[in-house]
Amino acid sequence: MTKFLLIIAAISIPIYANIACSQHKPNSQHTKKTKLDTLQQQIMALHDNIMPQMSTIVNLRSQTNTIIDSLKPLKNQNQAIDSLQNNIQALNQADTQMMEWMYQYNEKSKKFDETDSTQLQKMLDYQLNAIIYVKNTMKESIDLSNKHLQKYNTKTNK
Repeated sequence: MTKFLLIIAAISIPIYANIACSQHKPNSQHTKKTKLDTLQQQIMALHDNIMPQMSTIVNLRSQTNTIIDSLKPLKNQNQAIDSLQNNIQALNQADTQMMEWMYQYNEKSKKFDETDSTQLQKMLDYQLNAIIYVKNTMKESIDLSNKHLQKYNTKTNK
């Protein structure tokens, strides 16, 4: 009887060990989903990080318009006005890029569940690059506006 139990144990232990170990092997579908979830979280973290700068853009645009209005009555200020208007255009472009990115991301995200993982990976890679581009555009326009506003001793946002 003891030999019989030893034989059963000798056969059972490797089988149970194999089953237990196979359950701990990373599933490639699960790994892909985890990577895609991480990528999506990274994209949204970038968005959440730069979204508050939209109010900075609004404030800088307002300050710049105030300076332009104060320069208009003065003579020989066309070059300064043109430069400040270029700043407003850069701020507007950054604002528009953010709004467009949010709209198209929202539209594409509605289809994430229907999309195969390879295509979803491409979509998310594109979205990551797009939000990085938006972030850089916003930073450049804010930095440029702050630089120009400092010339007029205006309180600036950073």
